[in-house]
Amino acid sequence: MTVEEAEKYFSDGAKCYKNKDYEEAKKYFAKAMDGYTKAIESGVNGKEIYSKRGLTYVHLEDYPKAIGDFSTVIKLDANDKSGYADRGFVYLRIKDYPKAIDDFTKAIESNINDKFIYGGRGAAYIGIKDYPKAINDFTKAIDLDENNKNAYAHRGLVYLYIKDYKEAIKDFRKFIKLNKNDNRKNNTTGDSDCI
Repeated sequence: MTVEEAEKYFSDGAKCYKNKDYEEAKKYFAKAMDGYTKAIESGVNGKEIYSKRGLTYVHLEDYPKAIGDFSTVIKLDANDKSGYADRGFVYLRIKDYPKAIDDFTKAIESNINDKFIYGGRGAAYIGIKDYPKAINDFTKAIDLDENNKNAYAHRGLVYLYIKDYKEAIKDFRKFIKLNKNDNRKNNTTGDSDCI
């Protein structure tokens, strides 16, 4: 299998995942993972292939292997901090909040101004109950995208935790307003036409 074929399987899996056809998505991701692994075994190297396989492992919920691949990305190119961001999201998913915070911070320090990274670090700060830092990160995520409904929802929850109900209500109202304006349709039928 070529890298291009593996990428096609990954793309098809992502489409299925987006359409909530998770079982079909896993089949495609498994094929993509096999393709990326065969490419690495045959001598194809570089951070991109490890990054793609790491993302595939995330979708397959094999978090230790995902962490391993993102760590390899970091070793191969210490100047490219996207590996830190990707690994940070895996640590967040497995609730290793201190490691997630450390990786997100390294990504941010490299001038990655990304609402998702600030949101991820904010969620990790919630995990360790450092609410002021969580509020700061969600606020930064909102500064980067004023329509970031997830940041409003999470910051609203933090305001609830610290009993600042006035600010919580403001954020939840903004979240509701943004959701009303979201015209995307969700495929909740379970149809298999994910590609």
